[in-house]
Order: sequence, then structure tokens, then C-alpha cells
Amino acid sequence: MTAELVRRQVLDDLPPLRAALAAHGLSLGWAVAEADGDGDGRGDGDGWAHGADGAEPLDAAPAGPSEAQAAAGMPPTRRREFLAGRCAARRALRAAGGPVGEIGRAGRRPLAPAGWTLSISHSAGLAVAVAAPLDRHSAVGCDLELRRLPAAAARLVLTGPERAWVGDAGAPTAEHRLLALFSAKEAAFKLLCGLQPETFGALTVARLNADPLPAGARPRAFRLRPRLPGLPGAPGTPPPAALVRVGAAGDGVFCWTAMPPEPDRS
Repeated sequence: MTAELVRRQVLDDLPPLRAALAAHGLSLGWAVAEADGDGDGRGDGDGWAHGADGAEPLDAAPAGPSEAQAAAGMPPTRRREFLAGRCAARRALRAAGGPVGEIGRAGRRPLAPAGWTLSISHSAGLAVAVAAPLDRHSAVGCDLELRRLPAAAARLVLTGPERAWVGDAGAPTAEHRLLALFSAKEAAFKLLCGLQPETFGALTVARLNADPLPAGARPRAFRLRPRLPGLPGAPGTPPPAALVRVGAAGDGVFCWTAMPPEPDRS
């Protein structure tokens, strides 16, 4: 299956996912990082974005000098992914009534505009983003995975019980479980680092445990708990678990999670 066909299949699944997220107070945006042979790529789900042969797709255009400068030193593929991710983020923010200017960054992490939280992911020439106002969600996380993972990924990011859970299923169920759990851990990692940016670098996807492991051949959700006592939260307070939902995206998965704000106890 060509990359363009994969993208077209996923683009058909994104509008229903957008409606599902909207029911939870979240906005979903997407953009095309790579054009097909005609230079065409479906844009925000409402039509087609057209680019000339050999030119950058419209979805990979910077919104201003900061984004252009950040992308300037990147290899072409990474530059298109980076800029398409920013475009997807602006579309998610616009759908929620938020600002749609340049999206800054702190290292590799995107910086949401004041009063907002967002998360960006990209795979196989597509970029997606989830956004929400902070009065609705303290942090969000999302991850798009459209490519099959090598078996070695299980040894790198899964615990022993998780590897056994994946291995209990025969192919292709085991492949889907691995992809879904890996993607869920990526989404939870982004959420938790959004809650406590100082955990970035200490927390890794390998330090997130699926507890309990879900039943069913194709899980719809994971509850992931970080193994870093006291992060985030006050000393001695167990870290919050992230409930990550799993949606179909073509033959791949789209995972997302959100953390509601702490109740006002004043």
C-alpha cells in the first residue's frame, strides 16, 4: 500500500474522531506534510489543499518568522512534518475559538498559546493536533501511529507483563496491541510532561505502566501510570494515571488523552 493511499484512508477516519473528541471538549486538527504525485494533499478535512509540483505543500508553510527560522535547518522531510504539525495545531485552536498565530517551542515540545493546551503528532506524511482551553483541560496528549513497529520496540518500551500480553495474541492482533500500547504511552508521556514540564527528560515512555492491562483483542483504552513517585504532584502524592483512548486511523491508531483541571478548593 502506497503512502498516499494510507493517508487517504486515514483522512476518512479523522472527521468521526474529531466528533468524538469534541464530545469531550477537545478540538482536533490535521494537515498534510507530504503531497502526492500531483502535488495535492487533503488539508483540514473540508477540502483540498493544492501545491505546485516540486513546491512545499500549503500545509507545510510557516506562519511567521519564528517557525520559518526553526524549520530552516531541518532536513526536508522533518521540515515538512514540523510545519504541518504547526498547521494542524492552528486548525485545532481555530476550531476551538483560540488564537491561530505562530506555535513556539521549548526544545522539542510545542508551546501552546496562553490559556490553552495542545499536543502534536505526525506519521506517514500526516500531522494531527489536539487543543483545548485550560479551563476545560489542564493538559492533553495525542499520538498518531500508521507504521508497523518492529518487534524490538516491545523490548525497549514495554514491561514484562505488557510484553506477555502482546505475545499472548497471534498476528496480526499482537502487532495491533504493540502499536496501540506504544502509541498510548506516547500520548500519556506528552500529557504528563504538559502537566509538569520539569519531568521532560526524566520521564520516558518505558516508565509508563499499563495497569491494569485491558481485555479484548483490540483495546479501546489504556490506563497508564508513571513510575516516578511524586511526579507530577506534591511529594508523597501518587502520580496521576492517564486514561488514554485508542481510535482507528486506517490500519494504524490514533491515541488521545486529556486531564481535567484540579477543582478550585478556595
